[in-house]
Amino acid sequence: MRRYIAGSVQKKAGLIVVGTMLALLATELGLRTALVHSPWKRVADPEAYFDPLCDDDYWIALGRGEWASALHRPGSNEQDPRLGWVPDRRRLDSFGAWPTTGTPDAYGRQIALFGDSYVFGTVEDGFRLSDALQARRSEDAVRNFGVGGYGLGQSILRFEDRLAVLQPGDQVVMGVLTTDLDRTVLSVRDAPKPQWFFDDGMLQRTEPGELNVEDWFPKQSIAARSVLWARLSRTVSLWQSRDSLSTDPACRVAEKTELARALLKRLSDGCEAKQLDCVVVLFHRPIDLMQGAGWRAEVVQEASTEGLRFLDTGPLLLETVAGWSAFYGEDAHPNVDGNAKLAEWLDAYLPQ
Repeated sequence: MRRYIAGSVQKKAGLIVVGTMLALLATELGLRTALVHSPWKRVADPEAYFDPLCDDDYWIALGRGEWASALHRPGSNEQDPRLGWVPDRRRLDSFGAWPTTGTPDAYGRQIALFGDSYVFGTVEDGFRLSDALQARRSEDAVRNFGVGGYGLGQSILRFEDRLAVLQPGDQVVMGVLTTDLDRTVLSVRDAPKPQWFFDDGMLQRTEPGELNVEDWFPKQSIAARSVLWARLSRTVSLWQSRDSLSTDPACRVAEKTELARALLKRLSDGCEAKQLDCVVVLFHRPIDLMQGAGWRAEVVQEASTEGLRFLDTGPLLLETVAGWSAFYGEDAHPNVDGNAKLAEWLDAYLPQ
């Protein structure tokens, strides 16, 4: 009788284990399918599973799924095998810059702006940061080399790519948004991009190469072994960050810090070799001003003290009489007034 009961219990336990495993497998397959095909955002939103500041899987899921329209996929005139993408080449001037209103044909020196969309601008032509600064520096030629979506590594590669059109004595403004540090560890964002890493202590990078972005995303698969586990882990991480009054869960901070220091040292070396007057300008998202930029601002300021001048726009925005929120648009980027104010500060900071 005891043997019968024991065997029955073991059989039931085995069925429970098998049933649980089948349920987990079905959930896993269902979530993987939902990430790509489901129109229900609560299930298909990649940010519920992956961190956009740390995980390639977030951007791959976004690029393959129902939310792909959120990406600015580079067209054939924007793709670049080394940088990932650049602004539409058909609209760039002979220097490879986005045209700036009022740039003089004869000028004393160039002021070259590098960075992501905070530098390139999300407002109409004529009201970008470069336009506002050009209006204040009529004797100089302001060049807008910013590119939307760039990380710190891409911005520095773009700087190196444009060294040939810069002359000794020119001024270089390297705009760094706080999250540009995070983007260095990614191999994909709006499209495949250079990914930075260390190999035997040497700074290295991948190159996206020649590809068709429209064909590339559908061929990719989620690398995570379990999207169910990824979702559970992401939920816990987000709850922990809320408890610490932050919306950015800390991830890969040591790696990002080391890369940022090496990349800014690379910028400093390039400026010294070409005899350029270079300044790093730190930009802040609205959420950075509400919660503090934390380790990112500290890393950029510390790394910029070696051979580079440094301007932090955060304290300046917080001290404005109008209130810093008046200088941001609905897309959380500097609006027309924001670009005008940033140009005013840059004009005052940069040597005449």
